[in-house]
Amino acid sequence: MNRIALRVAFLLIAACGLFNASALAAQKTASYPGGELTLSPRSSSIAIRAQIAYFEITVKDSRGLLIPNQEVRLSLQPATGGLILKSLAISPGTVIGIPSATGATAATDISGVVGVSIEIDPKTAASPLNLLKLTASANLKSSDGSTQPALTASAQLTILPQEALLSDWQKQFNARLLTDFPWLAKFNEANAALALPAAGEDRVVFMGDSITEGWHFTGPQGSFPGKPYINRGISGQTTPQMLVRFRQDVIALKPKVVVILAGTNDIAGNTGPETPEQIEDNLASMADLATANHIRVVLCSILPAFDYHWRPGLTPAPKILAINAWMKAYTAEKGYVYVDFHTAMKDERDGLPAALSKDGVHPLPAGYAIMAPLVEAGIEKALKAGNRD
Repeated sequence: MNRIALRVAFLLIAACGLFNASALAAQKTASYPGGELTLSPRSSSIAIRAQIAYFEITVKDSRGLLIPNQEVRLSLQPATGGLILKSLAISPGTVIGIPSATGATAATDISGVVGVSIEIDPKTAASPLNLLKLTASANLKSSDGSTQPALTASAQLTILPQEALLSDWQKQFNARLLTDFPWLAKFNEANAALALPAAGEDRVVFMGDSITEGWHFTGPQGSFPGKPYINRGISGQTTPQMLVRFRQDVIALKPKVVVILAGTNDIAGNTGPETPEQIEDNLASMADLATANHIRVVLCSILPAFDYHWRPGLTPAPKILAINAWMKAYTAEKGYVYVDFHTAMKDERDGLPAALSKDGVHPLPAGYAIMAPLVEAGIEKALKAGNRD
């Protein structure tokens, strides 16, 4: 007899009250012969200025295949006082207004993945401790086609204030956004101490985020010993931050080539939500600034990422593929150099394999060993093109 499993996973996000997707029980399961209903929470995440909780729902049979058109009812109620739910929506369904703290119920025919959003009143989300109860129920059909009694599973979620869940690094990052958004102070002293390029020097500046910052250029694990390459990567940064500091940290250093490796933190929403077009515009603007100042441009593909450990559930892989496709076409149109790290490093999920990364985002030395010759070839191509101009 086939067993049917319903899994409801959730990713809870908030602005002034970050949702911690931890449950009093890691998993709740109800079952009978012919069916099983499982409610299993996922890890928590952080999103700036977001007040929506996201749920991913899939229905699969014993072979792991999706079951289409299986009706599932979702019910959410505050388990403690003080928390007010504002609305419940099943994408692409209709928002259900919630006039009080009593919660709401919605039903959907699931075919693959369905997004469910719950808006929390931000005034109540900032309370020291709140609990939210999620219940899922379904009338599953047995192997002979008959409908079984409803299965119900529920889990209780702990909602904590944002500050209770932020790491020290995240607190510093968020505070700096208010005082020095692009972190211009980061390289002030290093830039001032850097002499102008010597005659015949092929200076290259690398602009990027933590993937660039963590790339060792010199030393025992250095990828480019003896090369006049300058690292201007800053951990956690997005393309709007890089664009603001581009003149100070790239143009003013008078390189022949700039290598731009950016975009993954934009997809993660580190400085707020961005559309793919906005990310592309920022990359194009940096390239335009470089070209206007006679600096050759090397645009690098965003590295593969199946998920972000600090902000899970955003499904970055297809978004990365789309921006990389735009980047490849854009560089061909403009005569820039495109370096494709993604194809050389991806696994079957379009993520970074464990052999190349511990967290699925940041490369290990083995990952940088793949990247180094690819970017060197790109720099050489840009320099040769520059000599022909």
